[in-house]
Amino acid sequence: MLTHINFSFAIPAKTGDTLEPLKKPEALRNLVRYVHQHKKQVFISIGGWGIGDGGGDDTRFHRMAERAEGRHTFVQNVIKFVRNYHVDGVDLDWEYPDEDSPSADHYVALVSELADSLHAQGKKLTAAVISYGKKGYGTKKKPSIKWTGSISWPTTMTTAPTTSKPILPILWHKKLGLLDKRTGFGTSKGYFRTAILR
Repeated sequence: MLTHINFSFAIPAKTGDTLEPLKKPEALRNLVRYVHQHKKQVFISIGGWGIGDGGGDDTRFHRMAERAEGRHTFVQNVIKFVRNYHVDGVDLDWEYPDEDSPSADHYVALVSELADSLHAQGKKLTAAVISYGKKGYGTKKKPSIKWTGSISWPTTMTTAPTTSKPILPILWHKKLGLLDKRTGFGTSKGYFRTAILR
């Protein structure tokens, strides 16, 4: 049964401190209105593979997350977006922080602050991560900050095998543990894993 819809994508601005305006804001407003009438929830997906600077160029995320002030300003602007559009949560789709670089720690700090701010508003946070290679392990296995309580539940995002376009993320509502526990499934385009966060 469908319970949540992720609206994709809100794009981080080049300045690294806010989100670019939506091209069709009424599409999101209409979706939220319709979905809420049916007692379901809408999340805004932030990021994605093609965030404006070429596929996989995540410089905007790095620029924003590398400083505490940048993370804080970004989080505050995300909260404004969430309030403005009345969405129920955020799906963070940073593709990808690197495990062997400072971006892995920056990711942990960003998620922690974003989660705290969203939870204070009664909102939820999910995250999408990939399963393979160095990029696939960009999330910290044993972060210095506790993940427990940060993420509401895992999100899996895959690609439609025949169109190479994103399809609706699958959300599991069972809380399964911490970040370093993972699950996944295969498609003809590859093997993806969920971030199992609670």
